[in-house]
Amino acid sequence: MARPSVTDFGAIGDGSLTSVSANDAAFAAAAAAGSGNGGFTIPGGRFRVSSPPVVTYGDCSIEGDDRASTEIITTSQDAAFVFDFTNGGFSFFGISDLSIAFDGPTKPAEGAAIHVRNRQQVPTNGLSHGHFRNLGIRGPKHGVLLDPAGLGMWDGIPSIAYYGHMMFDGIYIPWNNNYTDYGVKFKAGPGAHNSYRNGNMAVNIAGIEMGDGTANCGVGDQLFSGLHITDAQHGIVINGPAWGRYNQNVTIDGCQFDGISQSTVKMRRMENFRILNCNSTGGATYDLETCRRYKVDETGTYSSEYTINPRVYGQGNTTVPLFEISADPDEGWRSVFVEIYVDTLVGGVGNRPVVWRGFLGYHYGPYWQTTEKEKLIVGNGADITLSVVNGRVRFFLSISGATSTCKVDGTVKITGRNYSWKRL
Repeated sequence: MARPSVTDFGAIGDGSLTSVSANDAAFAAAAAAGSGNGGFTIPGGRFRVSSPPVVTYGDCSIEGDDRASTEIITTSQDAAFVFDFTNGGFSFFGISDLSIAFDGPTKPAEGAAIHVRNRQQVPTNGLSHGHFRNLGIRGPKHGVLLDPAGLGMWDGIPSIAYYGHMMFDGIYIPWNNNYTDYGVKFKAGPGAHNSYRNGNMAVNIAGIEMGDGTANCGVGDQLFSGLHITDAQHGIVINGPAWGRYNQNVTIDGCQFDGISQSTVKMRRMENFRILNCNSTGGATYDLETCRRYKVDETGTYSSEYTINPRVYGQGNTTVPLFEISADPDEGWRSVFVEIYVDTLVGGVGNRPVVWRGFLGYHYGPYWQTTEKEKLIVGNGADITLSVVNGRVRFFLSISGATSTCKVDGTVKITGRNYSWKRL
């Protein structure tokens, strides 16, 4: 049996303000008819709505003609589409081939283009086999928000309700004045066997974020491939659970990160993952804390080099933050080599370059040892100092006794196996 179209229930796709009431009623009727019965379709056109249709049972797919021809324009502060599985029916649902735009006077504080909710308060097997394909999104706080608000089971252990076998393929969020904060966000763990492929997301905070760090929040078996994430604080954020829960088997392959301000990939408490063939511009890099047994490219060895942004400091004593770094403890001693060269240092403390070279190693915790060949050469009144915070080593340039303005300018080069670093 053919799936119904919203136009069968009186929807009008001419983009007019006078069509809102008819479209709200038609979309609600289509969602009621399609829930548990295969879903419904939305033809090409511009459909203005003010309230989201709510899908209440699985086996429901919402399908447009194409994201270039089917556009939903909403003023809802909640969402354009809601999947709410309070009454069961947790599998085979999704939305594809359309675009969603928010057109309200203010940006929704917690709104989403697509909001998936599992409000079961008894153990279930969670949600599975959801698909989100070829979608254009503009305006709300979240592109796709997955909110568990219930309990599930993970290998017999009560767990925050998870989402398994989910596919996100081709989500496009263009730059706009109402930045979307998150492309895809799981409020808790995403479950297993999920893929995130293709698409271009220009967002404010993170392209994809998952996991809340709680003990029962699994985030294993995730594949990220061919994503392009721009302008965000973070590209991909994964907060693993307490050790002993599911936190393994993540692959990030062939992704591009541009204009990321803090970290292209940020992970906590994860292991057995790979980051392959990824590129970034703008200076951000990996932020991998309390992680182990991972590879950052095919060989596990790579180099990073960046220029210290010229900075000017006044007279007296000054501490200049440079960068911080962490390495995989399983790699052992001498896994990372760091070279720091400060070209310019003036201001009554001499004009000699500051050079520091050393290895990172692990022996019951992180520690650094300078090379025997050239331990430390500093200018008068300047030194490289280090501190260890949460297993990460932070590097600073300390200047003392400056009688006039100091200018700091130089380069840092890092070479090694399975490390992450970021500027301070």
